[in-house]
Amino acid sequence: NFQGIGDEGLAQLAPDLATAPVVELFLVKNGITDLGLACLADALKRNRSLTTLHLSDNKFTDQGLELLCASLADTPLRTLNLCQNPVGEAAGRLMGEWLLKPTCKLEALLLGGASPPKESFVGGGSESASSKQSPVPRLGAEGMACLAAGLMAPHGCSLRKLWVVNHEIGTGGVRAAAAALFCNESLTELNLSQNTIKPGDQRVILTAAMANTFLKSLTCKSSGLPEAMERELEAAARTRPKITLDDAIGAGRRETAVAGLAATCRQEVLAAARKRGLVFQKALVPRPAVAVAVIRRTAVPLEMSEEPIWARQEATGAWSDA
Repeated sequence: NFQGIGDEGLAQLAPDLATAPVVELFLVKNGITDLGLACLADALKRNRSLTTLHLSDNKFTDQGLELLCASLADTPLRTLNLCQNPVGEAAGRLMGEWLLKPTCKLEALLLGGASPPKESFVGGGSESASSKQSPVPRLGAEGMACLAAGLMAPHGCSLRKLWVVNHEIGTGGVRAAAAALFCNESLTELNLSQNTIKPGDQRVILTAAMANTFLKSLTCKSSGLPEAMERELEAAARTRPKITLDDAIGAGRRETAVAGLAATCRQEVLAAARKRGLVFQKALVPRPAVAVAVIRRTAVPLEMSEEPIWARQEATGAWSDA
């Protein structure tokens, strides 16, 4: 029955947070709504010491989160926990915009979808109408695409740990995550648990995880995949399989196929992100180190030209989603 300090308590605390040298702030399960988050956002706008903020299991929505992001964009915040809050697609756009800013210092972002409201029963045991008419907001594929665009920031994204758990990202979201892995050089931990991943999508994210040599942990628990496929995904981030001579024979073809898959996923992300209003100062392209990683995976000592292979193929339209 713990209700926490609520909006009223947070409003009383906020003035002190503006100037106090607070480094870590835990406001977990405090019944904070958009109203309380607005007070917190106003206070943290002036705070220059906070590096860790835990806001999991509250009641604020995208509207309150927008105010918070605006106030934290140029602060030294490193860790933000937003799990178990009813935030939806707009949260992905807000986080993507934040990550695209060169001033962003965020290193850990935790987004875990809120649990459905507890079922209430009326009279003869029928489910209440409100629980049927009010689905819990999720990032979905579009929100994940905007978030992935932030991970593809041309100046280099600072994020090292990302959880997108139980947000119904679907096939489009999985491909967006793959696009981010093809381009990102900072992320070491990615958790996509409790999102439905189809066997075909598993191949895409597996290819991206194997091409990315920076990722150390990939978790996809309760994703609807057979346990063997889940273990294969986790192993792809922890270890790099040995390459045999037979594997090396088809290296050139595989490099082209992986590069084509990377570019195709990237184009999907950019189209979805632009549709949601994200503005890019310059084109987001896979970083050269990822291309080197792809070649290294094929065990062929090829040298990269200054222009990545997918940039050359994009000009000719020769893409292969193989």
